[in-house]
Order: sequence, then C-alpha cells, then structure tokens
Amino acid sequence: MSRVVGKTPARVGLAAVLVAAAAGCGGSSGTPAAGGPDGPTADVITGVVRVGDKHLTHGTVSFHTAGGRVVKAFIVIDGSYQIRNAPPGPAKVVVVSGDPPKMPVAGGAPPADAPKMVKIDFAAKYGDVATTDLTYDIQPGRHMYDIVLTP
Repeated sequence: MSRVVGKTPARVGLAAVLVAAAAGCGGSSGTPAAGGPDGPTADVITGVVRVGDKHLTHGTVSFHTAGGRVVKAFIVIDGSYQIRNAPPGPAKVVVVSGDPPKMPVAGGAPPADAPKMVKIDFAAKYGDVATTDLTYDIQPGRHMYDIVLTP
C-alpha cells in the first residue's frame, strides 16, 4: 500500500482549487483573449453610475452585446462598477437597482460615519434591455464609461 506523506486529501483538494483559480485569473498581456461567438474580448470597462449628481450605492450594470452575450458587474457603494472581458462591439446597457440590501452587522450597529446604501429612483426604461437607450461601443483595452441616468 502506498501513501503520500504530508498530503491529506483536503490539502490536495485545496491545491487543485488554487491551481484552477490561478489559471482562470490571468492578467492582461496587452493582447485581447479569444472570446467565443462574439470574437476577442476587451480588457476592462470601469465607471460610475449616477442619477443626476448622486451616485448609486448598489445594483448591477449589464452590457448586452449584439452577439447575445451579457456581461454584468455589481455597483459598489461609491457608485463604481467594473466589467471584465466584454466582447468588442455595440452593446445595450442595463442598470438595475432597488431597495438597499439588508446587511447584518456583527457586534452591533455600524459606525456612524460608515457609508450608507440608499435607494435612488430613476427611469424604469434603464432596467430593461428592450427599453434602455443606453448604448456603448466596447473596444479592446481599458476604458471608462460613466453612466448618468435621469430620474
């Protein structure tokens, strides 16, 4: 009977997961990667989502490509989002946000100066791919696209 010394099944499994994760987390080499039916993929699109001069504190931004692919990102509390590996070409942009999520707080209430998620209403047309008038032409590389919605 053979035995691998110092390698428990849990360690071997963890090592396999880490290797698989590292393989899928490569950085940009300056050359767009192959992207399937929509062609090569762009690197990164970043921006801030605002309604007038107020930034959204939560929600999602989705880019719906002409080839049928959808890439999505969460809007974080400062209003920013980051889309990775979107295929180049025209896309319709959809923004969804509703009531702030209920966040459990360990050890009591959050600090008084902690940022707060708030609901900010905006036109319903932005939340549906059939009615949004937001469009973006995705190009390879790193780009900024700030999204300004109307109430």
